Amino acid sequence: MTFGSAELTLGALQALRALKLEWPRDVSLIGYHDPAWFELTGIGITTVRLPVQEIATTATSVLLSRPSARLATQTAHETRANVEFSPALVLRGSTALYGGR
Repeated sequence: MTFGSAELTLGALQALRALKLEWPRDVSLIGYHDPAWFELTGIGITTVRLPVQEIATTATSVLLSRPSARLATQTAHETRANVEFSPALVLRGSTALYGGR
């Protein structure tokens, strides 16, 4: 199971508990983002961590490098910047090797 936010991961944990399923024994669990509680929950939740600090720094740099007068005269297409960021997989105890059942 992979979830798109910390809130969805929390909902999945609640559903697994309600179904009396354990992770990673019955199901491997991978969250998205990396709030502090992912590391502190039981054996930890494996997650896809976004480079939030890098994204914020780059966005700020792009915005500050453009003079506002120039922005007012450019079209939306001319002011776009395409930047790619790489997420990181953080392995913790919520995932296990597939048992091949």
